[in-house]
Amino acid sequence: GTASFPEHLAMVVGEERAFCVRNERGELSGVIVVSHEKNEIEWLAVASRDRNNGLGEILLQYAIYQLDGQRPMVVQTFAEGVPTGMGARKLYRKCGFDESEPAGLNPAGLPTVILRRMPG
Repeated sequence: GTASFPEHLAMVVGEERAFCVRNERGELSGVIVVSHEKNEIEWLAVASRDRNNGLGEILLQYAIYQLDGQRPMVVQTFAEGVPTGMGARKLYRKCGFDESEPAGLNPAGLPTVILRRMPG
């Protein structure tokens, strides 16, 4: 069966692939999930109430530190022109990821791209 979000989150945290940040009220503020095998950032989310305070960058820098800097790192994110993805694209670029190739539509039907961060 398909795991619920909390079950899936508990699983990837247990596998040391997810890193979570809570706000001062103890609410989940941000999560990043990596794949060590694929050297990939699988998922990054920051709660809308906690955005624009550097949290996404802290999570992303931590994930980059956790991954293998000797191999290209990849992330799939929204394509240029998708308003929802502007913040994430800007953040990935700031942290050294560059445009790579189109990656088709996500489950919501929005175009995505693969961004790469090269070693060195």
